[in-house]
Amino acid sequence: MPPKGIPTLEECIERGDFVGAQTLLDFQLRAGEGEKNSEGGSVLSPARTLAWLGWVCFHKRDYSRALDTYKSLELLDVGALEGVVGAAQGGVKCLKAACLFHLGDYEGAVAEALGAPESPLKNRTLYMSFKRLGNEAGAGGVAGKLSRDSKEDVMCLAALSFHEGRYQEALDEYKRLLSLHKEDMALNLYISLCCFKMDLYDLSLEALNSYLQAYPLSPAAINLKACNRFKLFNGKQAITELKVRGLKVLPRARVCVCVCAEWSPFFSQQVVVVVVVFFFLAQAAGVLTRAPPTHPPTHPHSSRAGPRGGEFFSGVQ
Repeated sequence: MPPKGIPTLEECIERGDFVGAQTLLDFQLRAGEGEKNSEGGSVLSPARTLAWLGWVCFHKRDYSRALDTYKSLELLDVGALEGVVGAAQGGVKCLKAACLFHLGDYEGAVAEALGAPESPLKNRTLYMSFKRLGNEAGAGGVAGKLSRDSKEDVMCLAALSFHEGRYQEALDEYKRLLSLHKEDMALNLYISLCCFKMDLYDLSLEALNSYLQAYPLSPAAINLKACNRFKLFNGKQAITELKVRGLKVLPRARVCVCVCAEWSPFFSQQVVVVVVVFFFLAQAAGVLTRAPPTHPPTHPHSSRAGPRGGEFFSGVQ
């Protein structure tokens, strides 16, 4: 156990503190295999530490660092990877492919995934990468391997529907999944975003409130609610929502929102919303770093079970 007052890796991940988790893992990596902490507890082996570090970096959307970590993991001896779920027998290639996808290197993602052993993660990575490349033949060859009985596969298809602007299809998929997995609160956020894109702001707020009850400090949810209130009312209502949630509103953002609210009849709706959303999201990135410990959009592993290739593209893009 870590010294008193220092959270454990499990505690950091449970509350979505990926920065804290990364700090602990970086320290353990420097400590080396077989080192003991101040209370005599064993630290993770280098292989397990690298696997967790890649998982954490991916969840905090530091895809470059996650990719570098997985490359280091891949260089270890085969024996060192024994027992590291998702890393043995070439499984790291799928994790690297997921990172490359998010870095926009779709051809690299395809190349890595094709060299990986067969797995649901491989199929989802290839399908999404082929779609981004416009390779319908390649996507069609993989589509048959996606299962309607797999939650992750269905969420992959819903994510693609959302990305292509087919919001009603994505909404229907997310609603069906929520009826089967009521404990997965992140689905409410995805439903809310689909409704927002379809101009169903009241329905968007209804779904969003369910999510905010569980994760009141989610930057994505806070900003989405503010955007809903902007569309339903005005910029001042949006600012009030941010303040109520404890999000500091910078002077430039406040002026921008108020100006948009006053001059919205003279601007197109799209311009107003894009400007407001830009300020809100840019501000949240600098004020709040805590992310909800549920399925974040498009991640490569289970958010609970740790480093493994079990889930990918489980939300909207």
